[in-house]
Formats: sequence, C-alpha cells, structure tokens
Amino acid sequence: APGSATLTADEQQGFRGTATDSDGNQWNVTGEIAWSEDDPSGTMSANVYQPGKAGTWTITAIYNSLIATTTVNVLSGTATALFIQPATNSLTADESVAFTCVVRDNDSNTWMVTVQFTENDPAGIMTANVYQPGQAGTWTITADYSTFAATATVSVSHGSAVSLETAPAAATLTADDQQGYSGTATDSDGNQWDITGEIAWSENDQAGTMTANIYQPGKVGTWTITGIYTTL
Repeated sequence: APGSATLTADEQQGFRGTATDSDGNQWNVTGEIAWSEDDPSGTMSANVYQPGKAGTWTITAIYNSLIATTTVNVLSGTATALFIQPATNSLTADESVAFTCVVRDNDSNTWMVTVQFTENDPAGIMTANVYQPGQAGTWTITADYSTFAATATVSVSHGSAVSLETAPAAATLTADDQQGYSGTATDSDGNQWDITGEIAWSENDQAGTMTANIYQPGKVGTWTITGIYTTL
C-alpha cells in the first residue's frame, strides 16, 4: 500500500506491506519485503521510493515466494533551469528562425514551456517565438519564464541585394587621369555591403580601358561607366 500513487520527482513515497494467511489473519511485513522499482532514475531505500524520471513506474514487493506490485505516476518536479533552442543560429536578413524553450528539474526531466521572447536587433521583429532579422550583426534572443531567463545568439548576415549604387556618381578628369569606382549593394532591410570586386565593370569610351574598377580615359567626351552585379 498504497495501491497506486501520484507524486512529483521532487517528492518521495513510503510503501508498506501486509501479509494475510489462509484464515484472514494479517500482519505487517514491510521490513521483511524486498522492494524494487523500474524507474531508470529512481531509487528505493528500504520501503521508500525516491522518483527520478517522469512517467509511470512499477513498485515490486517480494515476500518469501509472494509478489505484489503497485503503480506510481511520477510528474516532473519544480523547474530549476531554462534552456532556449537553438542556442546559436546563423541566418540572412531575408530568413527567419523559430525558437522553443524547455525547463529542467533536478532529476533532468525536461518539458516545453511557453515563454516571453525579446530580441535586441534594432530593426528586427519578434512575433511570438519567431524572429525576423532586420539589421546585419550579432544579436541576442532572450526568453523569460517565471524567475528564469535564457539567451540565444543569432548571427545575421545581409540578405539578397535589391539595389546597387556605384560611386562616384559623376566625375570630371583629363585623359591623363584615371578614376576608381566602388559599388555598394543594399538588401530589403537596408543593410549595405561593398561589392566592388564582384561587379562587372564596363565603359563606352572607344579609346578608354576599364581594368577591374579602374577607368583609364582615352577619348575626350562624356562617357558612361556601367557596373553589373547579378541582375542589378
């Protein structure tokens, strides 16, 4: 006895055994019973069961050649730690990532919980558990649950380029000079990055040359320097 019990992993349960003879006489045999349990993380000290893993387990009592069993339903104990998953993540500003949280008790039982998420990306958005990046950089996702807090780190890189800007936009020089050009890409979140070395540069000066991003004039006139990056 008891015939069944429900307790948390933080609690313990004592059991007793009563023997009955053919005439209905009963007597306490608790101290003479060989007690055991099938909880993989639990322990049985004499007749006292200390739960470990959450679940339904069987307490077995053996007295001489007699066997009796009792069922115990073990619930998770009090949460002692909070974990956010994934703990680290790398994504572009065009992507998003969903986070989940679990808590753990002293016996390493874990279960999912609903938490309040926040982020410190100045251009990012947190909708429930889903983070939509904004600004490229390394940011922190914070989860708050009860008295616990956990953090995850996200590394955000720029998204796909939606516009290209070349500089200088206009220049005046002699045929003896040369001019270097640079290219900057911008994604849909306003992140910018240098793509000078990735641009296909060209010019329409019949006597000029373009070496990488360097224009060497040839013929006097007004000419166009063109930079092509992917489809931009």
